[in-house]
Amino acid sequence: MKKFLISGLIAVMVLAAVALAIRLFSGSEDTWICSGGQWIRHGRPAGPMPEKGCPPAEPIAAEEETGPAVPATLPPEKNFFEMGLLSRAKPGEKAGAWSFKYEKLGAALQEVSLVFNQDSVCKIKGQPAACSGFDTVIGVRTRIEGYLLEPPFVLVRNLLAPPR
Repeated sequence: MKKFLISGLIAVMVLAAVALAIRLFSGSEDTWICSGGQWIRHGRPAGPMPEKGCPPAEPIAAEEETGPAVPATLPPEKNFFEMGLLSRAKPGEKAGAWSFKYEKLGAALQEVSLVFNQDSVCKIKGQPAACSGFDTVIGVRTRIEGYLLEPPFVLVRNLLAPPR
């Protein structure tokens, strides 16, 4: 019993040390982030907002904006509400495309490609952001609301990303 207790304590201490090391060496959380042509405060940066160097977000190309053929009439209500992780182009997709991975109870990991148009609203940390420029939230749990089209596509109406 004593060996089991000592082994358990050592395992907990190792896990705590690893978590602390990751936190300490993951970089500064207090910085300015360029998003959509605007500097956004992340945490409590020591310095003032940079004067220049934040290029405006590139508009979504017409092909990316519409993605697959969007039906002329959408259902009256959104039919896709999921929490998951954003990622850039999955293998076989064109560069710059977005995908979204999420879990369904009792099913394997699901993945859909995201489609944005002029009605898509993206908010990062509660602030409106360009739907084409949110690289800062890759890997952060994000909520997507929209319309499930021909799988595996979702026409995004709302993308809500919390602070990191």
